[in-house]
Amino acid sequence: MSVVFDWVPENQVKFFMDFVPVQLRRAYENEQQLMIYGIVKDHVAVGAAVVHVMEPESILNYIYIAPDYRGRGLCGECIANLGYALWRAGVHWVSARYIPKDHPTVHAVFSGSGAWESPAGCGSFRFALKDVKDNQMFAGSTESVFPLLSCTEAELASLCRRMKQKGFVPVQLPISPADYEADCSCVYKKNGQIEAVLLAERQGEEIELPFVYSDAESPAVLLLLMRFAMQEGLKRYPKETVCTLRTVDEPMTKFLEKLLERPMEEEAVRVTWPLMDCDEYHRQFMELLLEEPVDLSDLVETEAESRQPREAGAGYMN
Repeated sequence: MSVVFDWVPENQVKFFMDFVPVQLRRAYENEQQLMIYGIVKDHVAVGAAVVHVMEPESILNYIYIAPDYRGRGLCGECIANLGYALWRAGVHWVSARYIPKDHPTVHAVFSGSGAWESPAGCGSFRFALKDVKDNQMFAGSTESVFPLLSCTEAELASLCRRMKQKGFVPVQLPISPADYEADCSCVYKKNGQIEAVLLAERQGEEIELPFVYSDAESPAVLLLLMRFAMQEGLKRYPKETVCTLRTVDEPMTKFLEKLLERPMEEEAVRVTWPLMDCDEYHRQFMELLLEEPVDLSDLVETEAESRQPREAGAGYMN
């Protein structure tokens, strides 16, 4: 009964895409650095990881194991083999950002591997619409705020370029109104340019606000976005509808704690796994196999070239 962990070539990606969220599937089609690392057991695809491959640090965006194959250690084996494959390609660190409560297995694997852990300054808030319907901060004007559906492709493209320049963005770019609850999702415009955005999407009977971003100078802009989304939500959904709001940085978290009059419920962590130990591990393994010392520097260069998952030009867990 064999298990294989490896980068998935273009002509076999279709066997793994059912494991990958829709937004990451679309990102894979547009970003050359986004790679699929697959798990195959007895010639059957049973899991996949989505990795943003960069040097010196790569990002593990997502990992999934098919339900029938969980509890067998495949998640840990996948991460270990992935780390080794990235090390061979010249990567020094692997990082991930997630809420430990939501991903206990992944968190246990990283904790046991010697990864560094630090608060990410972000996390999630969870509340029902009825909890905020009497909050006076959500009453009043939403001047200069417009529904996402009213934005042109050019306006959204300009916003997305600026967001990418700022770094990590946990949503699919470019932003498409069709992917979200476009009447509750909204933007703030100044002088004809989008300076802030709030996204809302339906998850079963609940509403998730996966992303809030602002370039605006005034923090009041975030209040205007939240006010618009809550006002529209109260019009369109039952007051018992549960909302989950995820933040991306510490200032936004503090702002929302004050606005929602409640603390953040689940805090995300950022883990960084140094791959330097792979040097020593690999040297010992090869010396045992060959029964002689190994010149690791020459070996790594040769293998890194032969194991590149995709040529440049061929062709991002909470």
